[in-house]
Amino acid sequence: MTFDSEILDLEGEYDPATSTFTSTTGGVYEVATTVTGTTDGTAQTVTLTISTDSTDFTSVHSLDVAAGATTFSIDHNAIIELDPGQTVQIVINIPGGGTVTGGSAITHFEAARFPS
Repeated sequence: MTFDSEILDLEGEYDPATSTFTSTTGGVYEVATTVTGTTDGTAQTVTLTISTDSTDFTSVHSLDVAAGATTFSIDHNAIIELDPGQTVQIVINIPGGGTVTGGSAITHFEAARFPS
């Protein structure tokens, strides 16, 4: 999943070339994402995954898209404790085939550290 537009990055933690967030400061983060797209019109389950580069965190949200529907919007958020240098990525799976749409105003990826 590519999020190639960067709107705000105070700590330089997001790399739009790889769509990867890398924590520079350890702590508790909220990660949120919304993805809009199109499908081929078949009934299918679209999944949106937030995961870290280690095996300690993966969170999946599913959306059942009915037969005949050709558009979808799915969002997901998670609270994650990250160590410095740990990365977060978003993965979308549209099993019947489809396209991510919406541009950066609708399809986006956010991460913010809670003050501690």
